[in-house]
Amino acid sequence: MTFRLEIGSASDPHVIPGERLTAVGQASLEHTAVSDIKVSVAPKSDVYKRLCLSPVRLYYEDQIFFRGRLRKAQDRGGVTTLRIRGKLEELEEDTAIATYQNQPAWEAVVDYLNRTPANATVHEPYIRTISDESLIYDTTEFSYIEDIVVNDETDPVVIGSDDVQLAQTCWFREAENADDLVGDIVDVPDYSEDYSNFEAVEMTSADDILGIDFVPEYTVPGDDLDIRLRFALDQFSGTIEAKINGTTVYELSYPDGQNADREISWGGRRNFTLEVDDLEAGSTATFTLDPVDWYNGSVRVDCMALFDTGDRYDHPAAVFDYTFSDDVDTMYYTLPGPELYPSSFPVKVGPDERIWHVSDSTLETSIDDTSNGQALRLSPNGSEFVNEANSEVINADFDAAEIYGVSIHPEIVLSRYSSDPTSTPTNGDTGQICSSIRLTVATDDLALIDGEEAFKKNTWLANLQDLCDRAGYRLVVDHRVEDLTVEAFRRGDPDLVQPADWTTDGQDSVQTSRQTRDYYNIARVQGDGISTELYDIDDIQRVANEAGISEEEAEIPRGFSEPTVSDIDELRRLTREYLRDGVAGDQFSGSIDIVPQYIRPGYPYQPEEFGGRLVNAETVTFSFGADGSGSIDFGVRDGLTRYVQDLRSGDN
Repeated sequence: MTFRLEIGSASDPHVIPGERLTAVGQASLEHTAVSDIKVSVAPKSDVYKRLCLSPVRLYYEDQIFFRGRLRKAQDRGGVTTLRIRGKLEELEEDTAIATYQNQPAWEAVVDYLNRTPANATVHEPYIRTISDESLIYDTTEFSYIEDIVVNDETDPVVIGSDDVQLAQTCWFREAENADDLVGDIVDVPDYSEDYSNFEAVEMTSADDILGIDFVPEYTVPGDDLDIRLRFALDQFSGTIEAKINGTTVYELSYPDGQNADREISWGGRRNFTLEVDDLEAGSTATFTLDPVDWYNGSVRVDCMALFDTGDRYDHPAAVFDYTFSDDVDTMYYTLPGPELYPSSFPVKVGPDERIWHVSDSTLETSIDDTSNGQALRLSPNGSEFVNEANSEVINADFDAAEIYGVSIHPEIVLSRYSSDPTSTPTNGDTGQICSSIRLTVATDDLALIDGEEAFKKNTWLANLQDLCDRAGYRLVVDHRVEDLTVEAFRRGDPDLVQPADWTTDGQDSVQTSRQTRDYYNIARVQGDGISTELYDIDDIQRVANEAGISEEEAEIPRGFSEPTVSDIDELRRLTREYLRDGVAGDQFSGSIDIVPQYIRPGYPYQPEEFGGRLVNAETVTFSFGADGSGSIDFGVRDGLTRYVQDLRSGDN
């Protein structure tokens, strides 16, 4: 039984029988790459140059093994050497630029194949659980809250070793309770006006003054400070300046003779063209009303309020709203606002970087009140969150929410509540307190495109090779059919094991080895002035257990350089990829010589020659001439691995 080549149309092909080959021809079938045939034919003939670009078919008896296209015919001596490329070269005819972000890499493979002319079948990946429940933080056992909360000094939170609480963001005072007061205290019957706390302060001369002192618990940016006053005017003309720490931020001014009247109500907004210094945490700050000129009339001041607007934040849970209502409850003579605390604000717990895909996470807390805007938030990537409102516990299934990432970002959103209906403000006079935090995560080995990445190489195939590498996928073309039919699946998928129904060729037809040349379990990456280091603890333990050595002896590091990367998040992403490549470098490999039979490369097999061990066919090679033989290589295909590593290191 022999091989034969047919070149040209199927109806009238140019046939080259195996007997005409001057040396052994070789057909190499590979996954995720263009397969090829190289063969020398005698006698040489110009017909082969004419037949270049023609379709080619390789047969073994009546079984077709390969379809491709004749790409090269070269004469040397009395022989013509032919180079034939496989059908996957059709994916080198064009390209498509695609960008993917925070999603399973295999889904990107699906999307990209849909942009090509290939008739593709993509299998969902099998997924290996890494950890069902890894404990990250537990402040009741081994963590202090002050060590894991990472809010900035300008965030309205007070962080202690045992709790974290919302800080006051509005400093309100009844005028009659001012720290610095020169003026007359009046009450409701005096002017038939409804005052908070039944009283107000009447200012009638430039010698009068109102001032309050307070100590903020966090640093309040001056740009975000605003004021309100509840006051009335009675034939007033003159100028009163509102000052923060001595800096004028607002003027109430009417010229002499222009006497103004005003009913009691909230007013007085800061002039934001006037700059104000930050209010430092722990330092006494002042807010004063200081008359500069006084010509006529009086001013009655009921309440004063200085507050943080929170305008610096672009976060859905950072909500700073205050109620400035003139609706006085005449039972206790109270106003509903302004609230002393923000409607909600996120307490950020230090993110934890995982090597693997984070599929689930549970955050358990102890919070004294869970009303109003309180919520818990979890994210595996820092940008998309699962939310649970008004609860001390959240169980986040990120896969169900289609949110993907390799880290965990917890946020505890604290709010305000009411504790005293008899004094102003009756709403939001107390901030919530969180006194315990417990965080666990579940991880698996689903490959992700973490962050945003563009795939923009010159061919469909080059981009698919990168995507398949990210996904740990194999792209296999069926060389026997006319159409470009491909199948993509995760390497070693146990659900796609193919029958090992070949016949071995000879007594010494089986070779086996374990290849660990490219294995490492610690990745150290140096960037532009930054560096990262990641350990795969699970794989270190595996190596130690298998070899009977200590975990320290099982630690195998490898260093890499990314000199153009200055962003720490990008460097961490690359470090995770390097580490994934490293732990995949411990491979069982080998080869089996077989009687010629079409075997699909890329798929997993469980040959009895390897004791039933699951191995992956990387390359299937057929040698042909007057006779024929075949060989299956299992395990690692070094060429593609080196190609991908070279691309990452910038060597290509």
